[in-house]
Amino acid sequence: MRYHAESQELRFAQEVDYPGATKLRTVFPPDIPHLAVATFQPAEHVLRVVPIPEEVRRTRSVMIEVAYDFRARGASVPGLSKGLIADVASIAGERGFNILSIINKTREFSVREERGKLRIVAVRAESMESPGKDRRAIRREIERLATDWREATGRPDGTERPQRFSYVSISARCTRPAVHRLFISMNFRHPREPNLKALLTLACAKCGFEPVFAESYSDPATDYVLRKVAQCDGFLQILVEPKEERSRRRTWLDFEYGAASGRNMPRMRLVDVSVRPYAKWQEIVDIDRDRFSREIDLSLGDREVRRAFQRAIREIGRRIGRG
Repeated sequence: MRYHAESQELRFAQEVDYPGATKLRTVFPPDIPHLAVATFQPAEHVLRVVPIPEEVRRTRSVMIEVAYDFRARGASVPGLSKGLIADVASIAGERGFNILSIINKTREFSVREERGKLRIVAVRAESMESPGKDRRAIRREIERLATDWREATGRPDGTERPQRFSYVSISARCTRPAVHRLFISMNFRHPREPNLKALLTLACAKCGFEPVFAESYSDPATDYVLRKVAQCDGFLQILVEPKEERSRRRTWLDFEYGAASGRNMPRMRLVDVSVRPYAKWQEIVDIDRDRFSREIDLSLGDREVRRAFQRAIREIGRRIGRG
């Protein structure tokens, strides 16, 4: 595709004739979102789009997310993570995957430390025999790289990697690439916060969603939330309150829900009934109390809570499909 400045739109450089109009409609039915990897070349105003059919997304593709944190033992030079992308890509390649997209989002970069996150989308020519098992195996192999980087002075190809790290952390997730993005709104001071985040992440992966959690950045908070909500396809809010006599304000959560409601975004609000009965929630929830409000008991075990999250996310997904 090429960008036309006068009309301010992207146009195909030539008529699409592969795999053919009829086959294209079969593989990508109209009015249903599909996954694609896009690369924009700003100098030439060219957009390259590689569509991924649903069958390929489910059985032949992986999205590898690697969070890394490297700290130098002493004085060093920038580029502590040099070689990590090659190591991760090599693991994927050994299992028959070809890389479609690599994003390296560096959060801290200096001569003494480097941390960030890799995101790699890859596909293979044939379906995986056991997609879940294969993805878990890739994750384990990537996380074992931390030991290699921490201890090894050389690499199998003979190149040297000096022992210059005082700290090495490599954690990975390997899932199906997501079709939609879901903004997660919740009180992050909940005592079960890490566990709930993990369950939400797993539930999103099973439903074809990428979770977006609000984080602290230097931008004004309101601008950040509005921008992040606008980049998502759905919105899920979890309201958790302490005992009624210790009730606290939910001003910021109400603002996030209002941002999603104002965009008429497919949304759902789950209210925790472990400390406040659902009838009481109906008295204090002012917006969409009857339409998009469901109960959840966060005192239950991980399996029950994850299933409740999945039911809500799938309902949001069905609304996106209708839109």
